[in-house]
Amino acid sequence: MKNRARRRPSDEVIGAGTSSKMDQPIAGDADYEPGSNELFAQIVDIFMKETRLDSVTHGLEGGRGAALVRDANGYIKEQIRRQRAKIFDKILKSRDAWQKKRSDPPFCRFIDKVSFTIGVACSLITSCLVGRSSLFMINWYTYLIMFLITLRLYLYRKEGYQYFLLDFCYFTTGLVFVYLYFYPNSQSLFVHIFAFANGPLAWAVPLWRNSLVFHDLDKLTSCAIHIFPMLLTFQLRWYPSNFSVCGPSWPVCEDIAISDIVVLPLLPYIIWQLAYTLKTQSKLFRLTKPVAIADDDLVIPFSRYSIRL
Repeated sequence: MKNRARRRPSDEVIGAGTSSKMDQPIAGDADYEPGSNELFAQIVDIFMKETRLDSVTHGLEGGRGAALVRDANGYIKEQIRRQRAKIFDKILKSRDAWQKKRSDPPFCRFIDKVSFTIGVACSLITSCLVGRSSLFMINWYTYLIMFLITLRLYLYRKEGYQYFLLDFCYFTTGLVFVYLYFYPNSQSLFVHIFAFANGPLAWAVPLWRNSLVFHDLDKLTSCAIHIFPMLLTFQLRWYPSNFSVCGPSWPVCEDIAISDIVVLPLLPYIIWQLAYTLKTQSKLFRLTKPVAIADDDLVIPFSRYSIRL
């Protein structure tokens, strides 16, 4: 009775082979596509089983039950061979699926379609309004820029990019709204806006590689913020209307000195640069934090200049 209860070494080898994962199917149906990490783990598992099998075989060949050990060895090697065949089939299926995915046309999201439609419509409407009526151009600029900036504020705050909204282009956009709706008769303010819109903002288009990609809402917004102030100031200066800042009784627009267009606008630019640097570089002035994003994880423009350049 005692000898019957004792488990033979060959039974242990067979039990190790039959109770392992090799007899089990590899995760599911025929459409299952394992990743590269999973396939690598299975290959390593097979290699370790072969190593342990060889070690047990060499240890038991000289003792009792050598025939049973050889039978178990053959059985387990057959299971390993089948497992290898399954893994090889999975690799081939994954490769075929990847090649098929590469040959399929790219997927177009709904937001991309909407952005493309908005971009084309904005370009057509702007082309029709430039040179016609300054009042229509002002209303079009107001509605479009307010919508795009509000949408960008929501998206950037959710991603932790809200400090990019303190860039000089947004500062100039704010000055444009101040001029249009609070001080429309200010000659000096218009000169400053004209210098900013046709100077730093105009150079920012090639410098930051702005591109009019209709299916990309972010690039479309960047182009609108940098280009529309140029078009608006051009419209107000050269196409007179009831809102024109340069009529017959406005001699200041006939001849502007270099100091008026270059030197004087440097004062508000310096003020903005100081406030911008303190706000983005000093944690003392970071009064707001995005939802679920730590203050140290915020992305500020200074940390992205090398990437964007």
